[in-house]
Amino acid sequence: MSFLPPTELLSQIVTGMIQRVYHKELVFTDVEPSWGSHIINSLDVHGDVESACSRLHYNSVTKILWVRLMPTEIHACHQLWLRNENFNWMASGQLTLEELKALRILVGITIRTFKPPYDKSCKEPDLFIRPGEQRLPSVVVETGWSETYPRLQSDVDLWLLGGKPYVKVVMLLKWTLVEDSKVEGSIEVYSRDLTGIPARRQSEIVFPANQGGQNACLHLTRGELFGEVDTPGRDQNEVFNLSLDDLRAVAGNAMQHMRLSPA
Repeated sequence: MSFLPPTELLSQIVTGMIQRVYHKELVFTDVEPSWGSHIINSLDVHGDVESACSRLHYNSVTKILWVRLMPTEIHACHQLWLRNENFNWMASGQLTLEELKALRILVGITIRTFKPPYDKSCKEPDLFIRPGEQRLPSVVVETGWSETYPRLQSDVDLWLLGGKPYVKVVMLLKWTLVEDSKVEGSIEVYSRDLTGIPARRQSEIVFPANQGGQNACLHLTRGELFGEVDTPGRDQNEVFNLSLDDLRAVAGNAMQHMRLSPA
């Protein structure tokens, strides 16, 4: 949907948020940065939508504003996965308790402190890791059904360029509903290459599990996890693994609550 006046656009978003009864995404294109910023500010203080279960996103470069209403179980399964992996790192001795406390895992928090030309953008990511007092995340995780996935991909530049140098890694989870209530899944990992350009560095199949690698893992370094926060005496190239089998377990459980099953 495009070319709506700001007041009408805001009205449609508010109506959709108030009347939410199921998962839905509202998408508006060609939203000028001055409009997008105004709309996000208005929604932040709008009494009728304060308690709405939603995620707000605005990219001032692509000029796309979209709102996710009523995220589902599958949109949240990675939260348990990441928290479990953090505890596994501590149990294995890779993280101390103090280091674990410094890696703050947050969900749906509004982030606006991007660099130009993304400075009027707004993101409420599905999960992010913010180390210490760093103002932006070091690692971001976003998730969506296949129909919405192109929007997540287009926002990779927002994170890795607009969030430079703080944002080190972006992970994108894609879920695809296929026949007989089966769900396919995949995950992509993005970071900046040696020239500073965002690039995909890893792609793995989550479901069907037999098409993914056995005991496959995603890989993060200590430097990526802790971003600009110093960890004296520690090797910044130390590798931290994220188990895909563990992701499959929590995602499969989430699907059961939605009367779905892994492909």
